[in-house]
Amino acid sequence: MHRGQERILKEEAEVMREPLISVIVPVYNVEGYVGKCITSLLQQTYPRFELILVDDGSTDDSGKICDRYEEKDERIRVIHKNNGGVSSARNAGVAAMRGEFLAFVDPDDWVEPSYLEELAAPLLKDETIDMVVGCFYLREDGQGVPISEGKKGTEGYLATKDRLRQMMDGVYWDESLCGKLYKGALWTDFSFPDAMQVGEDLYANWQILQRAKKVYYTPSQRYHYALREGSLTNSPRPENRFGFLTALHEIESTREAREDTALYRSVQTRLFDVYRDVVRRMVLDTQRDYTAKVQSVAQAMSQQVTAAAKACVEEPEIRRVMVERSGSYNDIISHYQKFLEELRLIAAKEKLYLYGAGTYAMAAQKALSAQGIEIRGFIISDDRTALSHSPDGEHPVLFLSQLPVHEAYTGVLICLGLRDMEEVLPGIRKKGVRRIFYW
Repeated sequence: MHRGQERILKEEAEVMREPLISVIVPVYNVEGYVGKCITSLLQQTYPRFELILVDDGSTDDSGKICDRYEEKDERIRVIHKNNGGVSSARNAGVAAMRGEFLAFVDPDDWVEPSYLEELAAPLLKDETIDMVVGCFYLREDGQGVPISEGKKGTEGYLATKDRLRQMMDGVYWDESLCGKLYKGALWTDFSFPDAMQVGEDLYANWQILQRAKKVYYTPSQRYHYALREGSLTNSPRPENRFGFLTALHEIESTREAREDTALYRSVQTRLFDVYRDVVRRMVLDTQRDYTAKVQSVAQAMSQQVTAAAKACVEEPEIRRVMVERSGSYNDIISHYQKFLEELRLIAAKEKLYLYGAGTYAMAAQKALSAQGIEIRGFIISDDRTALSHSPDGEHPVLFLSQLPVHEAYTGVLICLGLRDMEEVLPGIRKKGVRRIFYW
């Protein structure tokens, strides 16, 4: 046997050891995005995968686009079904999978050519791995301009006691189904609740992480998450956050959460962030009237927010402000009226800045603009990579060190989750900012 044949046999043997990966993409009314998503998956350097496109009753040309790709590439299978929501679509994809491993990709996102190869690399060294967790996804706006990239952790196996807490904390990775590789056997007898359209990723990964015996983290970061107008995740409607509350309350009551102090605090932190997000969205919505809804949930949410604040908020000023945002309906409305009036006075002098450049900051900018409150610009921490593009495409982005605090009435509205708020607050105070607000 000559060397050429030996090389060919060796390459064939390498391919045979690579497991088949089923990539599931739930598709619904994304005709402007799904083509880019599919193309990026077909360009993968990993050789053994099938692409399952689940058309969930699209009313635009999304389903037809999927069919055209299926005709050209035998690796693609298209499933057409009546509309049932993203959970139903993913269930259909899981039921049809043939691979040993499973990956999820959303239809309005895209991945780099080495995405699957880098996620699968640990499996080729240790076939007993049940799940590979990738780094935080790369965020970009609707025009494809990068917004944030998150932090990278240290590569290696994740200890059982650390997995759930790390997911909840969302520092190096989060509960998204995307950016991860799962052994197919983990999904036996599991299905997404059809009624849960937001928060289903958190619910699923909570269950799957406890089934997995061996989980590996890789700082691979090849998944591009697009902030698309109209998606459920980015919709301003407060109802679309209730799925997170359902999932978090179920998690909160489990033995795993109750018996682990650090994990319980992480769960409470997430609950706290979602509660304040829901209340704020209802109160500040200028398109729909949530008066009756706020009145009906005010007392229950007041108790829950207060309990969560006591469990997870260390900064006294943040705790004070957040408790003020609970209470009776009149208390909540009174607080937000005062909050908006203070911001309006500073904005009138063109001295209002938003600290943050991600989803919280963009939501804040839009909500304030609807209230007639315009900002001067966005602020990011000094250790961040400079943004080449403003989150909204209009206002400047400054490092904290560039903030002109010598100007009278300079105000900063912190648009971050609780954990990040508490982390950046000392630096903002040290800078000399006296008018600090919390989104």
